[in-house]
Amino acid sequence: MPWTVCPTCGGRTHVNTGDPAGFEDRHPELMETGIALRECSFCTAQLTVGDAVTVVNSIIQRSDQNTIPIGSSGAIVACSRTDAGHSVYRVQLDTGNTTYFLRGEIRHQRNGV
Repeated sequence: MPWTVCPTCGGRTHVNTGDPAGFEDRHPELMETGIALRECSFCTAQLTVGDAVTVVNSIIQRSDQNTIPIGSSGAIVACSRTDAGHSVYRVQLDTGNTTYFLRGEIRHQRNGV
């Protein structure tokens, strides 16, 4: 059975298809370097205030003292949009610090992680 890998968090997802052999032929846009890439539901789901999230990527250049380790957890305390329409999330980390993240840097927590 085919599997996809989320390019944001690296999570693997089983794809239930009626024709596993034809999966790559029918979805060539998902194929890069022989691996089917498709964002998982944890990385594409809409985020709202109160959601538990995990840091999965570092896009924003932060100063050394504000470096946030990948895998850090927290909860969204505010959501806003930039003038260009990009979502920005204020997250209260489990460490007690509060900082801002872009959507591509965080995902819903899965099984407490």
